[in-house]
Amino acid sequence: MNKSLLTIGMFVLLVSTVVNAIMIRENRKLTAQTASLRSQLMVSTGSLLPALKGVNLGGKPIVVDSKDAEHPTVVFVFSPTCGVCLKNWPNWNSILESQAKSGWRPVFVNVGSHASPDFLRSHGLEHYSVVEDVTNDTLLSYRLFHTPQTIVLNRRGEVEYIWDGALSPASMNSLSKALTNTN
Repeated sequence: MNKSLLTIGMFVLLVSTVVNAIMIRENRKLTAQTASLRSQLMVSTGSLLPALKGVNLGGKPIVVDSKDAEHPTVVFVFSPTCGVCLKNWPNWNSILESQAKSGWRPVFVNVGSHASPDFLRSHGLEHYSVVEDVTNDTLLSYRLFHTPQTIVLNRRGEVEYIWDGALSPASMNSLSKALTNTN
């Protein structure tokens, strides 16, 4: 009886080990595929981007040139209903505090539903360029398919850096350095 239980236990252990090895291999494949797809969905560094086009907070057409001889541009891509964006706002607010000293130009792009006046006020957006209802050309050129994104453009309108998702402490450090180096 003990021998048969031991044999069954060894068999279960062997099957579990094989299944785990297969799952680990498949997980690595899926992780690589996801990373590849994600990189295809994001604009790449070095890309020269056109002007951002859409509607301003007053409902009038707005064009924000990606090139600015005076200042690099930081594009903050958000949606008022994005939970990750909500977690990221404190990071963006921290970055905005350095804007006056560093001399870069912040531009906010809302790719979600219209932002309410309360939302705009609570995030201090009434003081910045905000593009809503972006054109299809802008959506495609900037690959604005997910939020949040933080995109740094140099004065020539080329993507220098891009961060996807909520900014981690390491990303915040990198972004601060990028804004210092881009000037």
